[in-house]
Amino acid sequence: MKNVDCSIPVIYHNALVSDDLCKNQLIIFITLMYLYLKNKWRSPEEIINEGNVTSKVDVYSIGNLLFQLLTTREPWNHLEHQIPITSDIEKQKIDGGLPLIPDAFVNSEDPAIQAIYIAMLSCFIFDPKERPSSREVTNKLKKAIEKIEESTKI
Repeated sequence: MKNVDCSIPVIYHNALVSDDLCKNQLIIFITLMYLYLKNKWRSPEEIINEGNVTSKVDVYSIGNLLFQLLTTREPWNHLEHQIPITSDIEKQKIDGGLPLIPDAFVNSEDPAIQAIYIAMLSCFIFDPKERPSSREVTNKLKKAIEKIEESTKI
């Protein structure tokens, strides 16, 4: 790693970084956080590094976005009370695990929440060959919207 002159103060997230928190330490911290955060969003096949990933990795990412839309938090945040160890997320994903989905969404009877929840689960299917295409996810969500609109017409 390149040495950084810690005598020059820098601003990082509104905090003045000087000798008290050396810039080298900040660089290490940012690097570790990047390694932790990147695996929150990656698909299992990217983590396994299969080499021939397909567009299904993007579908997995859509699942992450639907998770955040549904819960208003990032996936895998339930691990944040621990020291952020990227291998914890990697292991859970490789084992087919899902981010913690609150029961309020799992058990919801709201058709909009259920549509997003079901679409999200389909995006999180472990085997990319079994995962739907982005077009299929879009079509299912469109059908759900149409059904909701039909049921709310007076």
